[in-house]
Amino acid sequence: MHPITQEPAPSGPPAARPPAVVTVAGILAIAGVVLGLLPLLSAARYFWLGDIPARVVGPALENLPPAAASVFLQLVVYGLPGLQLAGAVQLLTGRGRGLLVASGLLAVPPTLWAVDRVIERPEDFGWPLAAAVAALPALAALLGLLPQAGRWTASPTRSGMPAAAAVAAVLALMSSGLVLLLRLSELTARGFGLAGGEGAEPMGLAVVRAVVLAALVVGALLLLLGRSWLVLAAAAAAEGALTAFAGLAQGGHGLGAALLPLALAVLASLPTVRRWVTEARSPS
Repeated sequence: MHPITQEPAPSGPPAARPPAVVTVAGILAIAGVVLGLLPLLSAARYFWLGDIPARVVGPALENLPPAAASVFLQLVVYGLPGLQLAGAVQLLTGRGRGLLVASGLLAVPPTLWAVDRVIERPEDFGWPLAAAVAALPALAALLGLLPQAGRWTASPTRSGMPAAAAVAAVLALMSSGLVLLLRLSELTARGFGLAGGEGAEPMGLAVVRAVVLAALVVGALLLLLGRSWLVLAAAAAAEGALTAFAGLAQGGHGLGAALLPLALAVLASLPTVRRWVTEARSPS
């Protein structure tokens, strides 16, 4: 009779659901991004969140040249929230915590600055609100540093979305989605003769820019799905070129706005992103 041997237990698949710490960290980061961007919508200016950009961003823009102010505004409005949102997506899907932690820690200085204003002006309700919103991604970063978040992984056998791809896709959606809606409404109004006139952008150019923005949105979705990097890269490069052309026509005042789409084109075409898309499109 053969001796009975006990075989090692199979390791089994990874946990299907993220730990509670990971879920809370992701929710805090996403909430911070949403609450921080909500006042940028035109209708939100009439609500209680509407004065956060003026309080936090406004003082920093007063002493900057126009080109530098444009770049800084894009970094604050799109860059940092985009990194935080991409980090939350990566953490929740088990692709790593580094991006969430790094982008969340960048929110610590404005949080401390807003807290300092709370101490100086305790009667002003707006500063506690700004401090609370700015602190959400910082709290998410602290939770992301816990060991439970570091051990969470959703798929050890397949490489996850690179940080460059997540950042490019999220930033493209954030920077082009709302602008596309505004441009479509503007084109509709001009079509009915309700807008336009002297100084308005030529109709043909306005249509071309709307098409490029729509391609940016589609390219971002395709990249998130791992289907294509080329659509986003080409659309972002075209948007950067159009924005730079418009800036030159205005005497160079809007050239800083071309940096974001050009950066998206570079991120989407990095070798790591192209390899990941190739792997994602191949059969398992």
